[in-house]
Amino acid sequence: IHCSGHCLNLVICHSCILPEVRNMLDKLKNCSLFFQHSPKRNKLLELIVNKKLKDHPTKCKPLLQLCKTRWAERHNAYQHFYQSYTFIVEALEMIGHGSLFSDWDAENRSAAQQILSSITTFEFILVFLMAYQYLSHLSGITIQLQSSTLDIIEAHGMIKSIKVVYQRERENMEVGFKATLRPCCENGRPGRSYS
Repeated sequence: IHCSGHCLNLVICHSCILPEVRNMLDKLKNCSLFFQHSPKRNKLLELIVNKKLKDHPTKCKPLLQLCKTRWAERHNAYQHFYQSYTFIVEALEMIGHGSLFSDWDAENRSAAQQILSSITTFEFILVFLMAYQYLSHLSGITIQLQSSTLDIIEAHGMIKSIKVVYQRERENMEVGFKATLRPCCENGRPGRSYS
């Protein structure tokens, strides 16, 4: 019998099978792998982050690997991507559109251009922000449901409170939608600096 946390993770994974969400996740994964599979590209991204945040240096990695099964881990990866979005775009622009005399080979430039064009589309940004916003409500409960001391009454109460949050979100969809897009509209791109 699956534990409560695993059941919730299965429900979340099932809810992400919409083609738009699946495409967004694939693009996000490609972007993460592009930087993680090359120390040189990853170092460039870290240099950009540290340069932009010189007043608030951070030891956080700009991108985390997407976990296939644990939503809490995946949410952390989404959060890092959200916070690093402008830095990721800048790094991809430097790699993909650098001068002909830069030390990036044609393969790196081509891959960077493809990823850049895929993560800067309206559809990607909209779907990412919506998924990040609405699935973030589940980040705490997925960890709590893994507790060995949690009983069925407590778990039921937690699920009930999350259902109330989602019901409120559904009733105030327009307000929630505008609030989700506000950071993007104000800055021109999603992403906030690390706190």
